[in-house]
Amino acid sequence: MANLDFIVFELEGGRYALDISVVKEVVELKPIMPVPETPDYVVGLINLRGEVLPVIDIKQRLRLTPLEPDEATKIIVVENTDYKAGLLVESLPRVHRAESEDINREPSTVKPKIEMEMVAGVLEEDYTVILNLDRVLQA
Repeated sequence: MANLDFIVFELEGGRYALDISVVKEVVELKPIMPVPETPDYVVGLINLRGEVLPVIDIKQRLRLTPLEPDEATKIIVVENTDYKAGLLVESLPRVHRAESEDINREPSTVKPKIEMEMVAGVLEEDYTVILNLDRVLQA
C-alpha cells in the first residue's frame, strides 16, 4: 500500500490529476506571447523569472472546449525528462493523496473526446482522470 500525491484540477466539471513529482509550481496567469505555426493547444510563451516556457491549453490538448482565461486561471509549471512547460487550468489546483490500489491503471474509457494514450489511470473513488504528462507534452 503506497501513498501517491497528485495535483488535481477541474476542467468542464471533470477532475484531472498529475503526479505531483512532475509539478514544479503553480503561478498566476502571466502575459502570453503567441507563437505562429504551433499546434492549436500551444497558446504561446511566458517569461518565468528569465526562463521562457511554452504554455499549453490543457483543455484544448484533451480535445475539450478551449479555455477562456480569466482572473481564476492558473498556470501549472510541469517538467519531465524532455520538456518543461506551463499548463493553463481554470482554477487553483489542490493536492490529493491516494492509495496505489485505488487507481485503475487500465480504464476502458474516460470521456469520448480524450485520447486514452494521455490517461495514466483513474482514481476510482471520485473518477479523477490521472494524466500521463509525457503523452500530454508530446506533439
